[in-house]
Amino acid sequence: MDNKIVNLFAFIIIFLMLFGNCDAQWPPLPPTISPSDAEIGRKLTPKKTRDILDFSILDQQLKQIEEQEKNVNAKYDRQRDSLYKEIQDLERRYSPTNYFKYEKNKQSRLKQLYSNLQVIEEKRTQELEKLEKRRQEVLKKAEGNPYYKKF
Repeated sequence: MDNKIVNLFAFIIIFLMLFGNCDAQWPPLPPTISPSDAEIGRKLTPKKTRDILDFSILDQQLKQIEEQEKNVNAKYDRQRDSLYKEIQDLERRYSPTNYFKYEKNKQSRLKQLYSNLQVIEEKRTQELEKLEKRRQEVLKKAEGNPYYKKF
């Protein structure tokens, strides 16, 4: 009986030495992908597939830029509309008592509101220019792609 057990252990050890992986871990760790591996994988994909993937990424970026432009316009439109409403309210008001003092305060407040309007328009144009610059960068990347179409 001892001989059978020794033979069984010897068989298991020889089997593991021939076919087993002594360095294996359980559970196996997920493979890590380094940027260089990703670049190698990119080089190995067919050019047509890469062009389609690049185009979809660029198209997604352009859609994001358009969405941001809508948000910027809506934000500054709301601010501008509230200022216009306040200006109209101020211009309609009339105070018979202390007329001169009221007019002086009214004129200074109107001046301040109009300057705020200018600031809002300047900020709006700056943000839209940044988005347009980003759009041009994306379009520049897309020019070499055969799946690119003019937007």
